[in-house]
Amino acid sequence: MAIHFPIVAVCSLVGLLAVVGQGAPLQDGRISEVARDVRVTEPGNRSVVVRGEAVLRDGAIQTGAESKAQVSFRDRTLVRIGDNTQVGFESKSRSFELTAGAILTEVPSGVGRTTIRVRGITATATGTTLVIECLPKAYTKFIALDGTSRLCMGHSPWGQDCVLLRAGQMLIASPDPKSLPDAVDVDLNRMLETCQFITEFPELPAHDRLVQAATAQRNRKSHGKFAETNLVIFGRGTLVSQRSPSPAAGKENRGSPAPPASSPKE
Repeated sequence: MAIHFPIVAVCSLVGLLAVVGQGAPLQDGRISEVARDVRVTEPGNRSVVVRGEAVLRDGAIQTGAESKAQVSFRDRTLVRIGDNTQVGFESKSRSFELTAGAILTEVPSGVGRTTIRVRGITATATGTTLVIECLPKAYTKFIALDGTSRLCMGHSPWGQDCVLLRAGQMLIASPDPKSLPDAVDVDLNRMLETCQFITEFPELPAHDRLVQAATAQRNRKSHGKFAETNLVIFGRGTLVSQRSPSPAAGKENRGSPAPPASSPKE
């Protein structure tokens, strides 16, 4: 997954995002896509190997190397899970907790507030598609593919230190953040072309919204609101490199780490 960093050349307005009320519990969770090593740990620490489609109850999913899974719910909320990932589910509170690895979450509009907790940061999502990565000793990364999500320090969506993450923006925080950094802009078209959560799974229910968000960003770029930096993150991590014309170069992580910005933004 390659990520481009266009630099914002004009200032954008900071808006307010109303915190949507909690919706109905997540229901009828099903593991609908499975590849290789996927395990479910149910309440009581009972571990089950998943071989194919299965019912998901509260607990956690863990994937091994080169493995993946997708969980779908009745209200069309879904979670895609990358390899070497552990994520917990709690249906009543509509909450997920990413311990390590990478996930994509898609929450339709109108189903109520859904939260994703990662390393002391709580993301509130409704009508949004988010990619989240966590390497516990190195970084936490959020990328908004569409919609607007609210990221707050702590375990509450009403925190004082919060950032609004809009479509086409990324935030990288330290492993144990004391405040949230500013977001930066990424190339959505490149994300749709290279993100494995999109290219290696069936088409997302919100695919058309993602394409519209990428088109809107491209239009803003054509009007001079973005400048191409030619900087790329190849795959997971925070290493920033100059874009290479060689397709093979995209398979490597190289360059310098992208440090989180130090100033919080509310």
